[in-house]
Amino acid sequence: MKKNYWIIAIFSALVMMSCASTKPQTAKLELVVNEELTLQHGADLFSCEYYVSHISGVEIALTPNECPTLDFDSVASRVAGYAGCNHYFCNYKLSDERGIIFTEPGATMMACPNMDMELAFLRAIASVRTYEATKEGLNLQNEEGDTVLTLLRKEQK
Repeated sequence: MKKNYWIIAIFSALVMMSCASTKPQTAKLELVVNEELTLQHGADLFSCEYYVSHISGVEIALTPNECPTLDFDSVASRVAGYAGCNHYFCNYKLSDERGIIFTEPGATMMACPNMDMELAFLRAIASVRTYEATKEGLNLQNEEGDTVLTLLRKEQK
């Protein structure tokens, strides 16, 4: 009887140890894949904060501190920022060369006198399919290749 007890105990311990060692390896593998994809697209492009200078070709006549912003988190593939009245958040996914897709943004629900710019910004970000790096920042384009958002890199303090 004691012999069976030890066999069951050893077998149980081995099963538990084999399950525990699998999870960290899986998490590490996912991180490596995300790092490779980020490096392929230029890690510093998606690890900083931008402000929006143009929406669908129309210049935003506000100071950089009042304009909508995009703050990329390349590790979590998330973006968040200020939309003109409310704060918003969404995920993004990089695909083949220059491909980027944002999920539908969520936002706080404050009401402001002029919501037109915010609505245009949130619609534009949801329509983005590709990006183009520029000296000053990024151009985000829709499916037709039209630039819907022009982003300028915020000065680092």
